[in-house]
Amino acid sequence: MSELDTWLAHYRAAGEPMTIEDRAVHHALVAFCEQHRAWPRLDGGETADLWGFGYVPVRAVAEDGTGLWLHLADLMEPTGVTYMQLRAAFDQDLADEYSDVALVTLPHGGLHLVKTTFAMRVFMGMSPWAKEWWANTKDLLRLGFLHSGLADTLGMADGIRGEGPLPSVEVARHTAFRGPRLDGDQQ
Repeated sequence: MSELDTWLAHYRAAGEPMTIEDRAVHHALVAFCEQHRAWPRLDGGETADLWGFGYVPVRAVAEDGTGLWLHLADLMEPTGVTYMQLRAAFDQDLADEYSDVALVTLPHGGLHLVKTTFAMRVFMGMSPWAKEWWANTKDLLRLGFLHSGLADTLGMADGIRGEGPLPSVEVARHTAFRGPRLDGDQQ
């Protein structure tokens, strides 16, 4: 039994009196945690750094370490993308059954949760910060492809290495999380 299973069993056994609506919310959140093997972080105390463009509250953490779950609306300010644009991308990804989006059905609407991989796609394809985000993260992504072996598997290793010298992981990580460069900023 995993720690998540233990937490879920304990939470179910607590038996605290709840209203019908509270119970529905509770069951929806537990179902999300079970389906996505995630630990809830509903108090908002933990935050995710979106590559230096802003911090957002973490709503859940994947048990296997594959990502953080965030509330869709929290991505508006750091990405510079409107809620309508984010919601359209979310709805499309949900229809395409991407594993990094989830709709938790609640009594008075839904909770739209996304992993950080969804935020990456928004920065790459929709954000007015796309150019800055890509310039900041390019070396870290190149290192990730090479170190994971994915570049070799996809036949991209020579091309990635041919793009120029690679910095250390520490330098690439620092650059990836520096955020937007404003007028007058030095390289």
